[in-house]
Amino acid sequence: MTLNESNRNPSSDILPTLTPMQSKPTVNTTAKGSGTGYHLILLCETWLTCDDGDAFLLGSQGDYVAFRKDRITNAEISRGGGVAILCSPLLNPFLIASFSSDGIECLVIDIHFPSQSNALSSIRICLIYRSPSCSASSLTSLLSFIDPLISNSFLICGDLNFPSIDWTRLTSPSNNDFLSFVCDYRMTQFVDFKTRGDNILDLVLCNTNIVRNVTPSLPFADHTSISFSLGVPSPPLGDFVPSRLYHLADWESISSLISSHDWTLALSSLDTEHASIYFTKFCNSLLETFVPKSSRSPFSHYPKHLRILYGKSQRASSLASNSMQAASFAKRFERALRVHSERVESRVIDSKNPKAFYSLCKTRLSSSKSAPPAQILAGIASLAPKCNFSPDCLPNIFYVKCKFSIVSPLLIIFNKSLHSKSIPSLWKQAIVKPIPKTSSNAISTFRPISLTCSVTKIFEKILISEITSYLERHNLFDFNQAGFRWNLPLNETKCTVVHYGNLSPRAQYLINGTPLSVSPSIKDLGVLMQSSLKFNDHISRIVSKARAKVNLIFKCFFSTEPGLYSRAFSTFVRPLLEYGSVVWSPHTVTLANHIEGVQRNFSKRLFIRCRIPYSLYPDRIAQLSLPTLEHRRLISDILFLHKSIHGFYSYDRTNLFKLSPLARSLRRSHSLRIVLPYSLPKSHSNFVTRAIDRWNVLSAEFVHSSPSNFRSHILSLPSISFTSDSLLRL
Repeated sequence: MTLNESNRNPSSDILPTLTPMQSKPTVNTTAKGSGTGYHLILLCETWLTCDDGDAFLLGSQGDYVAFRKDRITNAEISRGGGVAILCSPLLNPFLIASFSSDGIECLVIDIHFPSQSNALSSIRICLIYRSPSCSASSLTSLLSFIDPLISNSFLICGDLNFPSIDWTRLTSPSNNDFLSFVCDYRMTQFVDFKTRGDNILDLVLCNTNIVRNVTPSLPFADHTSISFSLGVPSPPLGDFVPSRLYHLADWESISSLISSHDWTLALSSLDTEHASIYFTKFCNSLLETFVPKSSRSPFSHYPKHLRILYGKSQRASSLASNSMQAASFAKRFERALRVHSERVESRVIDSKNPKAFYSLCKTRLSSSKSAPPAQILAGIASLAPKCNFSPDCLPNIFYVKCKFSIVSPLLIIFNKSLHSKSIPSLWKQAIVKPIPKTSSNAISTFRPISLTCSVTKIFEKILISEITSYLERHNLFDFNQAGFRWNLPLNETKCTVVHYGNLSPRAQYLINGTPLSVSPSIKDLGVLMQSSLKFNDHISRIVSKARAKVNLIFKCFFSTEPGLYSRAFSTFVRPLLEYGSVVWSPHTVTLANHIEGVQRNFSKRLFIRCRIPYSLYPDRIAQLSLPTLEHRRLISDILFLHKSIHGFYSYDRTNLFKLSPLARSLRRSHSLRIVLPYSLPKSHSNFVTRAIDRWNVLSAEFVHSSPSNFRSHILSLPSISFTSDSLLRL
């Protein structure tokens, strides 16, 4: 769909959008591609569930706001249906309501645009998917839901599956309720071509004369996509701000000019504030001269042959959407796009660059003392060489590339700050970026992250190092101290009471007179703690998230290279299944198999995708160099036990284990042998009971080694020796 205003130049007011489109089971590639320029995309039959993230819809396109209404599945209702709207933030979209009934999903949003009076006007858009088996009562409920929401400009789109309605004569042998609803509100149906077979199933209805240029688009799914325009002004295009191309910078010239500048003469007569300003302006002037800037990007980042093939597909579809030629062009374009994606992925794999791989994955599915130069260089070395934003416009990469040249001016400025006990005002400024604390996009979950100047971070690291060293030398740290601010106020709405054990008193707790809610479980540092001290719910939760991430990996990549999928699994899926496993590692075969099933299913799908002959699970993970998840959890237990024994963790360990070296030396024993302080039932499980047998038979050479050497030794042990036979199933 495109939005334009009839009394303006159409070329300047294009707001492209595609709607509606059947997306079963995935989103049409043309709708996702930024090259299409669509500002509003309406999708029917998304087949998504609550476990699937918006990445299934958005892919690498971060310039959309996603609204969804997924089908609620259960034992009686199978997966399917669902609607979604992808909207440009320039349209200021706002969710009005959503509806779900037997065989129907509906989503209603408002989009806003500037009118001639400079005030914001709006259009209400209603997207509907109605399955062919939808009951009459569900349709009645839908119409009752829509009725009070109808506004002056109201648009209904979607796959409504009314093949028997004659939209020219407005007659139908059945479905009279919907037809009466359309007539009562004087809506016009604008689709006059067949969208599936010989039927018009996908509709565009509106109660005002704003719908223009309704044409068929590419037939990727079994329905023809529809493109149209709205007679309203398009949103203003954002001003293009060129960015500096630091990878093309002349760092040698920049560093040479900084080194040759007489900083002592330039800064000696200035106070801290003006010295900082002088340094910032001088460096920015060099960056303006020796760092080229980007130009406006072309229409698409796709290669020319893809753009040509896409244009041919669009033209063939607009002339005859259901023709063999249109279908042939669509298949050719989809095949060419897949080949292009495979080539991009292969280049990333062949480059052996972990940053490029992670970027690809992330794009798809934080007395007067003088600061000696050595400390400044150490502070610069701790900076990541990236092109970050900062108030002084000097990114980390500038300090990293010119570290030997800028030591002199930074030394002068830092010493001025220490002597005058003042901080330049620019160092106190920050760019505040909202980051969601959880996966939810609700406003209440966002937290402000301050992006300060890189020079501020360097100075801060020097101060922290000196202050910490002083406190440690004078034993001013309390052994059990975990925080430094007392009497912090508590947020009653974020406090929850959990009763552990049957003997825990069931009293009501209050903060500032507000009763605290009681919950059977609570998430603490990412681990779901149940009142029964079991972790069944936590394991079910992480397995569900991991399976959704596996699905996303296979949706986002087209390659047949096993290494890509193994790295993606190790990077994005396995951490979900291993975080905090020392606390919650399962002690029953059922739960262990539930977790292992994620990797078992992943390896099976990988072999199918990469056309590798079928083999059993132990052989599959051996070919992929993936240890079992149970093996990795046991490794974590042993590593934690090693650090606990050597005092890297501060807690009372006497209730968990005690050192008990044997009276006589054995070949497979060592002086750090441990025993349990008391007998435990077989059902009891903690990291000590799981790791004690393996720990006591380790070589004395390694149990006394450093954590890094010990880790290397443990990881070199064969995984099969750690894994129970029950996990190595099909």
